[in-house]
Amino acid sequence: MKKKTALFLIASIALGAITYPAFSESDYAKQIRIATVNAGMYANEYADRASGVELDDSAPFYGAYLQWVEVGKFQVNLFGYVAPDVNYSRVSGIHGNADVYFLKDDLGSLAAGIDFERIDVSMDAGDAIPGLESFEMDNAVTFALFRGGYRIARELSPTLSATLFPYVGVTLERVDGEVAVNPMGPPNLTPETTVDISDSLTYFSWGANLTVNAFRFLELTGKYLMRMRDGDALSTMTAQANVYLTRHLAATYQYKYMEMADGSDQYNLLGLGFVF
Repeated sequence: MKKKTALFLIASIALGAITYPAFSESDYAKQIRIATVNAGMYANEYADRASGVELDDSAPFYGAYLQWVEVGKFQVNLFGYVAPDVNYSRVSGIHGNADVYFLKDDLGSLAAGIDFERIDVSMDAGDAIPGLESFEMDNAVTFALFRGGYRIARELSPTLSATLFPYVGVTLERVDGEVAVNPMGPPNLTPETTVDISDSLTYFSWGANLTVNAFRFLELTGKYLMRMRDGDALSTMTAQANVYLTRHLAATYQYKYMEMADGSDQYNLLGLGFVF
């Protein structure tokens, strides 16, 4: 994971260095609205230290994405997704964020916003895990990141522009769920146990979003988020590319890697977007 994080940060810094030496805010597009449908692959790693369970699986993944941008004013996006069968589980979720820009100056503007995600996991491994008669889990994880920073908007040329949004904030995490484990053996010696895994956590968070627009048809976005608490550090990395084929049609690609306390989630998605 450290190698992935280092490579992602190096690529983001290099891209930022290329796009920094510009002199005026981009007027690349005043308003952008895009809706996409997506399909790809989802990979999940899960570890339950108490029961010694370690799972690693990948499966088909489907999603739908909506974004609305008013350049220099605000941006809002929403992404819903589902992986019907991965690691003996159904995984579904919704992710959204919104930022507003204010107190504009020659370099950019202040920015504040919220990033929200809800992930629901329903697992029933039956007797597929060696040594267990059954293993079941229901888990709902909710994240809310409140962030603020400074958004820099620059233009290199009439066909190349970029924005960089470094920020700091606080992430609130709420976990609601339980795990039921039934070891193999006589019921009186190996009884089924159910453990409540509900918890509430608070993380100091920092990150940056970088977007580059080129030649009026290519949009590249990279995002990095670090959540820190009691010496633990969890990373989230996102990349997205939109290629505008016509004024109303786009091809899209999305990648995300997210570390969690009990494992990680990762996906690659291709999609078709409709611009309106």
